[in-house]
Amino acid sequence: MNSTISSVLRSLRERFYSVQVRPTPPSCTIEELVDSARAEWASARSYFETVTDPELVDHAIYLVEAAERKYAYMIRKARERRALQDMTPRGRAGGSLSR
Repeated sequence: MNSTISSVLRSLRERFYSVQVRPTPPSCTIEELVDSARAEWASARSYFETVTDPELVDHAIYLVEAAERKYAYMIRKARERRALQDMTPRGRAGGSLSR
């Protein structure tokens, strides 16, 4: 009985830690953060597709939805940052005002 419980716990731990959440170092660019969020989303979807235990399906759905929202957030922030950069006058950054 104990070996069965141990093997189930080991299986759960392996599945849980197979979804990789990458820490975001402060020196990352927004593009790197978007790529990291995309990879995290892909990993979560892969985990969802491989889950066979009905008790883990809810967990897998939660991971996919959380990763998807993070990816959408990062894309939105990247677009906002790009829009702000486009609005900044080039003269302030040392360039010319004419395009």
